[in-house]
Amino acid sequence: MRNRITPRLTYANVVSSIALFAVLGGGAYAASKIGPSDIAKNAIRSKHVKDRSLRAKDLKAGQLAGVRGLVRVGTASSLQGSESVKFAMAICPEGKRVIGSGADIRAGVTGDPPDQLTDVVINEIIPSEETVVPGTVTVRAYEIPPGTTEEWGVTAFALCA
Repeated sequence: MRNRITPRLTYANVVSSIALFAVLGGGAYAASKIGPSDIAKNAIRSKHVKDRSLRAKDLKAGQLAGVRGLVRVGTASSLQGSESVKFAMAICPEGKRVIGSGADIRAGVTGDPPDQLTDVVINEIIPSEETVVPGTVTVRAYEIPPGTTEEWGVTAFALCA
């Protein structure tokens, strides 16, 4: 039984083993020896690069074009008064859609750092549907009970393209 399992050392086994090691080791050797100067300019195209394999650090500065015509719009509510609820709406310029949104609270705090407390919270940031042009971002904020007597406001931001 042992003779059937134990492979025989034949010329074919030796040659195939050497070929296997050469193939497996050759790619690693080539990868360690080929550098940028060994590759012809424009020889590597998009079709040669695996999807999601490149990072920003793999590219030269300025190679990532980004979004053209990007505009940040911010619209603030009034700081006058201490209404319990305040709204703000940012509107993109004509022909632009919302691609990002945000909000900020102005004032509405009590105490001094590090014991400062926030008396106002943002509870809604609502961007318009992606098909709406120009796009809008609506923000709603309110006072946390017992509230504040200080004036406060909220700002809506829209990133438009």
